[in-house]
Amino acid sequence: MIDASDIAKFIEIVCFCKNPVTNGTTVLKIHVQLVALWLSRKFKPTFAKMVTTSSVVLWHITQDALPYYKCEDRVYFSRSEHFSHWKAAFLVLPYFKIVKMSARSLHYVFRTACRQKTYDFYVKKLGMKILRHEEYGEGCKAGCDGGGEGKWSKTMIGYGPEDDHFVFELTYKYDLKDIPQGNEFGGVVVKTDRDLESTTDPEGYKFIFEKVESAPKNPVGKVILHVEDLEKSIKFWGDVLGFFVNVTKAGERALISFGPDQTALELVAIHAPIKRNTASGRIAFSIPQSELKPLEAKVKEFDEKRVETPFTDLETPGKQTVSVVILTDPDGHEICFVGDENFRKLSQPESNADESLQKAIKEACGKCQKKE
Repeated sequence: MIDASDIAKFIEIVCFCKNPVTNGTTVLKIHVQLVALWLSRKFKPTFAKMVTTSSVVLWHITQDALPYYKCEDRVYFSRSEHFSHWKAAFLVLPYFKIVKMSARSLHYVFRTACRQKTYDFYVKKLGMKILRHEEYGEGCKAGCDGGGEGKWSKTMIGYGPEDDHFVFELTYKYDLKDIPQGNEFGGVVVKTDRDLESTTDPEGYKFIFEKVESAPKNPVGKVILHVEDLEKSIKFWGDVLGFFVNVTKAGERALISFGPDQTALELVAIHAPIKRNTASGRIAFSIPQSELKPLEAKVKEFDEKRVETPFTDLETPGKQTVSVVILTDPDGHEICFVGDENFRKLSQPESNADESLQKAIKEACGKCQKKE
């Protein structure tokens, strides 16, 4: 029989349940002290089933991390000592209240100085599709275009619809032709069944391809960002923003995510100041509209300098208006949180997106189209 006090020593706890609608796996995140308290009162050997497995994904859970998942079915808890490969799991019933977590990873923003070359790389070489294209006559008040004034465009590109795929946002400023890189971006890992070598796009963004037998529906496995001090980063991303955190490689890397089926973010310590530049982008997540202002308040309480753009509405000509809060982590990485309900309406694929982009390139370039 497992002693509840022994379980309380572990804060590496993750919970799994089957979604009765999709038959997929949902991850639960439970306050470890509540688990120990409940087990000490209700735990019985007769309904505990001990199993060993190497497939359980372990996430490092901080005690006050938010948000949580709701599970209507059975719950599995797993524990691991010192992040070893051995894991013990036991089955319990969801006796206590768990609040639903509906955050999801959306996209990462790249800058481009040449839309045609970028198109050729992402569409013709990597096999992505143009999902939607938008033209703007003035700068974005939330810095979506990289800051500044003047005309710019946004092109969403990926392996599938934004509702269930992590994609990329390519921003282009008509008056900007030089986009130097900083040292903050480590690359994108894509799982593929094709034989592709790691490469960089026309602006220098790195793509790492991981060969698998069958490419998953959402092939973008993770985005890699460099940080100076991993401990500070984990405190912000885990304790404040509520990400699941799994520290690996002797404390030099941390894999963070809102769930196992979502594209993860890998933070890699380089022990040097992070220097952002014109090419530096931002990562975007969605949460329910009602949670945007509470999130902003929570971050302000932690450190008001971490709020780059307070709650604001962003308009897209002829499309759905969305609300966003823009944050920055301790290294200056930009993080966009957008209201999920309206973003789902805005982000629907457009059948003429590819044609719209090609038309914009042609009109902007005219006789110098090759140069564009």
